[in-house]
Amino acid sequence: MPKHRMIVFEDMIESDTGNILTDIGVSDKYNAYRNRPKECPECKSKSVRGVEILGAYDGPILWGCLECGSLLRRFGTKETERMLKLVEDTYTNPSDWGWRSRSEFS
Repeated sequence: MPKHRMIVFEDMIESDTGNILTDIGVSDKYNAYRNRPKECPECKSKSVRGVEILGAYDGPILWGCLECGSLLRRFGTKETERMLKLVEDTYTNPSDWGWRSRSEFS
């Protein structure tokens, strides 16, 4: 299983509250985890992977639980918001990526 997955910021937006972290579903309930947590603090699953947002940082900036879907910050709130603001208007043309079977998606 891959250690992390890459996604475009626009594809993560769940709401429009005006708070960039809330809008993509990141809970402020937990502190940042610089290293991948051994388990999800919400459901205790060991299936936690990095989430890399295209253009925000070279590597994962969030940790995502594959069981319950919780998203956790890797960096402090202000730093994460700064990185996400850099890419909030990023657009990619799906036809530029070439075709891949749906089963190959992360």
